[in-house]
Amino acid sequence: MVNEETCEPVEDGVEGEIWVSSSSNASGYLGHPSLTREVFNGRLRGTSSRCFVRTGDRGVVRGEERYLYVIGRASDVIRVDKNELHPHYLETAAYQSNPMHLRAGCIAAFSVETVVVVVAELQKRGGGAAAQYRRMCEAIRENVMKEEGVTVGLVVLVESGSVPKTTSGKLRRFLAKDKLLKGRFPTVFEAQFELSWPEERNVGRSGVGEAGQDEAPSFAGAGPRPSLRSFL
Repeated sequence: MVNEETCEPVEDGVEGEIWVSSSSNASGYLGHPSLTREVFNGRLRGTSSRCFVRTGDRGVVRGEERYLYVIGRASDVIRVDKNELHPHYLETAAYQSNPMHLRAGCIAAFSVETVVVVVAELQKRGGGAAAQYRRMCEAIRENVMKEEGVTVGLVVLVESGSVPKTTSGKLRRFLAKDKLLKGRFPTVFEAQFELSWPEERNVGRSGVGEAGQDEAPSFAGAGPRPSLRSFL
């Protein structure tokens, strides 16, 4: 268990990156020498012999038996206000807020600059009202704050089957973030909580929002949906 920044071992009970040194380690990536040096030639600070594979996984060793608990991917860690957050905790809290309407394992949490974003799949489109979707977004935000103490700035409800996954069923959070920034999600509704004004929209496939009656100001009728980056 290693501190990724200092390349020094951490004590049991302290989270770090999992490094592996074994005779069964691969020697590197074919045709990619620089990436091979970065991943396969990890060395602890102050040493010059033994090489480690930097797995990219975060974990912690606990107990007298020194069991290793794998927590998540280092690349998925959300960093906000000097805090490190593992997205699956936020995703679990988000799902538990609306288990009857959201798809389990189909919620992605990540950050865009300093804003924490939750993208959640609906079980079915169902033609719900804007007020119902808004309550769902508020419930997601409230439960994430209650369970994890994290403020969610944007909640996006999307159609079933649209959150990207690997062939083995793992969330592809980086791709989900890229998909959102490029406006490629079939968005049903989104609620923004950390702008200078709150803004919620009931969004159709055309990408043009339909404002609720109590919303002001909104982007309804303003043309094609701007990118998320322009909103933030």
